[in-house]
Amino acid sequence: MKITDMKQTNLSSYRPEIDGLRFIAITVVLFFHLGFSDWAGGYTGVDIFFVLSGYLICGQIYISLNESRFSTLDFFARRIRRLSTAAFVCFLVTGGTAYVVFSPFELDAVVRNLLGSITFTNNILLMKEAGYFAPSAETNPFLHTWSLSIEEQFYIALPLAIACLNFRARNFALLLCVAFIVSLSITLLSGSAIYSQDTRYFSSFLRVWQLALGGITFIALQNMTHPIKFFGLPLVGLMMMLAPTFVMQEGAVHPGPWALVATFGTALMLFSAFPMHSITARVLSSHVPRYLGKISYGTYLWHWPIIVFYQYVGGDLNDKTRVLAIFLSFAMGALSHHMIEQPIRKISTSQKRGLLFGLFAAQTLVLVGLAGALWIRGNNTDAAEYAKFVKVQENGKLANEKWELCWYQNSGDDICEFGELNLGQRPILLWGDSMANSALPAFESLAELRQTSGTIYATPSCPPLLGVVRDVSNASTCLEMNSNVLETLKSARPTDVYLFARWPHYAEGVHSNMWGDPGKVGFIDFVSNPVDAETITVFKDALSKLLAEIDPRHRVVIIGAPPEFPYSVPNEMIKKIRFEQPLEQLARSRYESRAGRTNSFFSELLQTNDVTLLDLTDVFCSPEVCHMSENGIPLFADHVHLSARGNELLLDSLKSH
Repeated sequence: MKITDMKQTNLSSYRPEIDGLRFIAITVVLFFHLGFSDWAGGYTGVDIFFVLSGYLICGQIYISLNESRFSTLDFFARRIRRLSTAAFVCFLVTGGTAYVVFSPFELDAVVRNLLGSITFTNNILLMKEAGYFAPSAETNPFLHTWSLSIEEQFYIALPLAIACLNFRARNFALLLCVAFIVSLSITLLSGSAIYSQDTRYFSSFLRVWQLALGGITFIALQNMTHPIKFFGLPLVGLMMMLAPTFVMQEGAVHPGPWALVATFGTALMLFSAFPMHSITARVLSSHVPRYLGKISYGTYLWHWPIIVFYQYVGGDLNDKTRVLAIFLSFAMGALSHHMIEQPIRKISTSQKRGLLFGLFAAQTLVLVGLAGALWIRGNNTDAAEYAKFVKVQENGKLANEKWELCWYQNSGDDICEFGELNLGQRPILLWGDSMANSALPAFESLAELRQTSGTIYATPSCPPLLGVVRDVSNASTCLEMNSNVLETLKSARPTDVYLFARWPHYAEGVHSNMWGDPGKVGFIDFVSNPVDAETITVFKDALSKLLAEIDPRHRVVIIGAPPEFPYSVPNEMIKKIRFEQPLEQLARSRYESRAGRTNSFFSELLQTNDVTLLDLTDVFCSPEVCHMSENGIPLFADHVHLSARGNELLLDSLKSH
């Protein structure tokens, strides 16, 4: 029985439960972007959107091909009618707000991302900029349009491929299957061979399978005799959709295995969740989730600019303001739906196709003009004011120019070395996570002063601990590195070993890279079993065991934790210059409350182990406050990693130890 004869199952007509699924997708994305700590995997909401988009759009294409009425021009006209005007209004307001609010120095990135958004290439732009320290999302109100770019790339290429396949429905189904298999295979098997962990998130090639999966699901349903009616199956699908949001750990490779869970859960819902025989589907198709799903496109467009501009002008994201942002995002989605999207949908794609194409061209020209105005303002400003921005920007970078080259590799080859070999001097071994990597310039200078050689062993999110590691994507690399360093020290001549990591992040626990409430760190052991104990206890035991394994002939220095700021220091300084406001220094009491237990434990270690502690508290803090800058120069490249000036302060302390 074909889909056109199955009205009683709601397969050919409007399925209200799909709007309920859209509501789920936009909710998890919104909560993730607002920084709700328990929703750390909420970016998988975009994976859900991709499957739903493929189901609806590829489904429409399949039906029209079956009925021999598919038109490429009509298809593009429908895409313009559905998406372009709502996006145009949002982009116009967003760009205009950036013109007024942002400093001229920050507008260059806005121009690039605006042009990337209107040309459907923003994901490609972000791939080039991606990395461990990509330009901050705090000043990129067009960051979220990467997903819209991927969708439109897919839907521009698809009709062209259909034309090459003689406009046959069967060939179209085969095309989707091939695209699904090839894209999914590359996604799961390529690892970092094609794209880095950060870059792969924005790759079109690694997202095609999600869009194709939606289309394949529709075609499979269209050719089924009866819908699936297994009891509880929709609930299983719903749990699969939501599980990554609450279970994924920081640093997980994506798209990867968790993307499979979210997307196949969505497909399972599409297969089985029909209101006539599913309580789950009836809940999803009830008035509130259905309506919020209907306005999800506008909500998605507006939510990120709202967050960016609110935080930029100094707003603090706490529980009250997060709730307010949620209501405001949905309110803007409702306005977009009723005042823009619904009226535009009344335009006939067959009778007024030229009007739609002309409207799209006019909107594009206006936005290109806006990009030009933003560029002019960004390149024509007071020289003295611009010099202040340049001073912050140039001095607020990571000082380690070998940042990407000095991460430990699984093979253990190409260890990053510095200085000159001198058998008459003790060599230096710098060991830790990204903090160690950010401090490499200070140790290179130290090695030069001492006329000795040095080696750095550093892996992101990997503190020098024995027997445990954070449950992150590079956990095996971390375990291997720590084991190899200990093995190396067994046969090494007497060495000065410096341990430097973001200690409170592992001892006290936070939910994200930014400032957060104390929480449990997900530690696992050598065989990937979770370590069920209090975070601070696990940390103490693991560091104590590591120190016990280091031969006494080596001198061990623990570099304490520098202050952590709840924002990117260079970005905050630029904002304060823009609004002519004084810098708000971090109270020392707040830093001490954050790192208090960690520093107390280090003091205990001095009593029971032959180690030295280099306490950075007095290096970066006065008795009352902790400083983010010195004479207008940032001490940090983001919220915690050291800038060039921060390295100079560290070097001054190292000289005396």
